[in-house]
Amino acid sequence: MDIKDRLKKIGNHGSRMHKRHEIERPEALSKVSYQNALDFFTSQGIKGSENTEQIEFYSAGIKKSLKALQ
Repeated sequence: MDIKDRLKKIGNHGSRMHKRHEIERPEALSKVSYQNALDFFTSQGIKGSENTEQIEFYSAGIKKSLKALQ
């Protein structure tokens, strides 16, 4: 998938999540944030949803960090 298409798809999904109040801060919906996330996960070898083990690893870390912030 082309990078522009991927960023657009992520942006649309983020907007839907914001409307459903799953994302509280609109500043989280920046193209720079999406690009940084794509760069990080790509550098870690995660290229799609088929990398379930790696995705679960990072998902658990994110959830743990969010819980610590509450």
